[in-house]
Amino acid sequence: MGKSGIQPDFFSYAILIRGYCEEGDLEGVKKWYGELVRSKCVPDRALFRVVLSSALDKGDYDWDFELYKEVFERKRLIDARLLQNVVDGLTKDSRIEEAKMVVKMGWSNDYCHCKLELPSQVV
Repeated sequence: MGKSGIQPDFFSYAILIRGYCEEGDLEGVKKWYGELVRSKCVPDRALFRVVLSSALDKGDYDWDFELYKEVFERKRLIDARLLQNVVDGLTKDSRIEEAKMVVKMGWSNDYCHCKLELPSQVV
């Protein structure tokens, strides 16, 4: 974008990222999300939700886990159901320690009002 004289901003990146999410192109999502972060734009709650859902739908729990850490570092609140879905996905993928870490981060980041928990077979 910058090469063509267009100065990218959050909205430019968000439109591109959402388009790649709708197409199910996670590599495109990762590319433009990385560009957004490198340009010092700050993802908002809605963009986090779209990107997290896309990564979760594709089963990319590594990136989903990294995104959740970023959500917590930036003190963004997102839908607790998405958070529970990643916990369930990590557990299903036998990544129990990471799932426990997400639950712990969730409880310490204003998600305590929700019923965030590990699946019963893990506890």
